[in-house]
Amino acid sequence: GAWVLVPLFIFLFAFQYHYIVLWEEANLRVKLGQPYIDYCSRVPRWFPRLTGFEPGAGDFFGALKSEKWTLLAVVSLSTGLFAVVRFL
Repeated sequence: GAWVLVPLFIFLFAFQYHYIVLWEEANLRVKLGQPYIDYCSRVPRWFPRLTGFEPGAGDFFGALKSEKWTLLAVVSLSTGLFAVVRFL
């Protein structure tokens, strides 16, 4: 039952997130200019490189906080899909 909806969920999440990333990148190019463009040419968009990783670098909880609306959308969609499958 519910497993049928997993590909749909993955597609909808990827579709939504793809356009969020495009919008954010366009805004950052305008705001930060050439340094950001150079950064994008060195860093992969979707899958990070594991080489050169520095443990402790970055702010994990700050990143989660900045993605709160995306996380809320994922939880809401997951809950809704579960309810539809469970009660149909």
